[in-house]
Amino acid sequence: MHDTFIYLRTKQTVEEDFETLRSLANGFPYAVGRSLLTTETHHANDAFVIPMLFLGKDETTWENGFIIRLPTYRELDDIIPWLEPAVSEFDSWAIYQRNHAFRESSNSTLFGQFFWFAGKTSISQIFVRSDEPDYKIFSIVEEIRSTLRKACDYVFNFKDGKVLLLSTEEPATITARRCASALGKLDAWVIVDTTGYTHSDPNSSNVWAETSLDTFAGFDDGSE
Repeated sequence: MHDTFIYLRTKQTVEEDFETLRSLANGFPYAVGRSLLTTETHHANDAFVIPMLFLGKDETTWENGFIIRLPTYRELDDIIPWLEPAVSEFDSWAIYQRNHAFRESSNSTLFGQFFWFAGKTSISQIFVRSDEPDYKIFSIVEEIRSTLRKACDYVFNFKDGKVLLLSTEEPATITARRCASALGKLDAWVIVDTTGYTHSDPNSSNVWAETSLDTFAGFDDGSE
């Protein structure tokens, strides 16, 4: 089984970019979902729900984007034909499997640059969010990179945060302990280590929430 992480940046704020969200929801019909996921048996009329990353005490995504985590049986090359049409309308996107396979949109080359430098190694993902101005977020990220002293760089950008990859086999709890000072300057942070274990700030209590894409995109209010 592979964890497949989908990084998505909207053209406007998430709340305003209805058309892009609709293209994603339309790209995940029942048949596609059942072919990708390792969940228990669904009925054809069930809502299609996926784990989505929510950060902080307010349990929100980033201002202009979000991240999906799909547990799949298939290699990335097998699922790209299903996934790429669903994400093509986004301002920027990247798809990453924990076996070092990745694809990214034409305006995003940071994954390729990172793996060219780091090689095929054990990877942790560090997700950060802050309401501070961009230059302050950048300063905090640089402090994280300097503290960890390993191959570490950001590979995806949001208005109010970034995603970093770190070349390490250490557990997420140790990574968090080593850069606790920098992480404490953020509004929210989540670390997923090379085993898939998730560790987060104390306020991020509902990190990978099962979410209906139809509800998230505003097609329905989630009621029966």
